[in-house]
Amino acid sequence: MRVLVCGSRSYGRVENEDGTLGAEVPALGLVYDLLAGMYYEHDIGYALVHMDHFYVRHGAARGADTHASMWARTIGPHPGDERLNNLDVCSVVEEPFPADWSRGKKAGYDRNVVMRDAPGKIDLVVAAIDKPLEQSKGTAMMVQLARNVGLPVHILQKL
Repeated sequence: MRVLVCGSRSYGRVENEDGTLGAEVPALGLVYDLLAGMYYEHDIGYALVHMDHFYVRHGAARGADTHASMWARTIGPHPGDERLNNLDVCSVVEEPFPADWSRGKKAGYDRNVVMRDAPGKIDLVVAAIDKPLEQSKGTAMMVQLARNVGLPVHILQKL
């Protein structure tokens, strides 16, 4: 299974007393809960039969992408982990796609197209937002790019 996570860069950040955004708190995010649920459902219902991996693809940005990255790095096991020898779990593989911002504003769009079109079938796009979708331009663009090719999209909206 391969999940592409995108979303607001402010997603999952704690608001300071003065109204500014503080530190990210990934463990509190809905992204964690959704990925965990999908992993365990995938692991139990699919991986034992198909010996598959659980891929987490993201744009390596702040916010929702950070949540996806931290989840992928902490949930394990990863390819090569001896726990996989038991054949009762599937590995978690992180697929980060950082944008090359030296190319200017188009870098975000280009990265999103590459993420969508990179090898490996995407089973679901998860867009995690903490504001209306139209106010999260990069996320809205990724959602549209996914829908343009018929990929299923799940919007996690935490307002």
